[in-house]
Amino acid sequence: MKKLLVFALIAIMVFAVTACGGSKAPETTAAPEVTEPSVTEDIPDEEGIVPAIDIAGCNTFTDIIDTKLTDGMGYAQVKIGDTEVLLVSPTTFDNNLGEGERYDAAVEADVYFYDADGSLMYMGKVQAGGSSYPLAIKDGKLYVGNNHGMKIMTVDPELAVVLIEDEAYIEFDAEGNETYCYRSDVNEAKGDDGVLEDDTLLKEYLTAYGEAEVIKFDVVAK
Repeated sequence: MKKLLVFALIAIMVFAVTACGGSKAPETTAAPEVTEPSVTEDIPDEEGIVPAIDIAGCNTFTDIIDTKLTDGMGYAQVKIGDTEVLLVSPTTFDNNLGEGERYDAAVEADVYFYDADGSLMYMGKVQAGGSSYPLAIKDGKLYVGNNHGMKIMTVDPELAVVLIEDEAYIEFDAEGNETYCYRSDVNEAKGDDGVLEDDTLLKEYLTAYGEAEVIKFDVVAK
């Protein structure tokens, strides 16, 4: 399970070093070439995204699983901060790459929770940049990454939203020059207007991601 995370970490760091010089598996000795750095796998903005399934008539997580999910969909119940949530993904993949016991992971999920009155509510969507970055959790924080950044996410049950607690990422201009950036929904910006001096923070978040537990999803089979 950790092999894929290690590959992702190595690939990003080699890419970042190469770019600077110019201005939770398969083994590799070099990161993939990026010939068009302006074309990135951005982490989508979760605002305004509606749930993929209609939970009308559902009172519990079990109701969603039993009555709303179809074959091949995945689900996982995890604790983010102090809030129990249900993650629902339209699809999963084997994070063990066919080696040993299957371990279903996902790169996107809708987030459901119970509000203060015990009512089932939709909180938002999270989406990573591809199978190299399966959704993972560490110390009650959700890690959502892509080729050029890492989000550490939390939830606010009172506002019913998923929040970026910390995010470090690389932003490219038209010539492919990189700028290291930071943003957060809950913390003060680091650096000048969120611009960082170097990739230290990104490396820190990637290391934490490599230590996080890839969330295991159960797969619906009816």
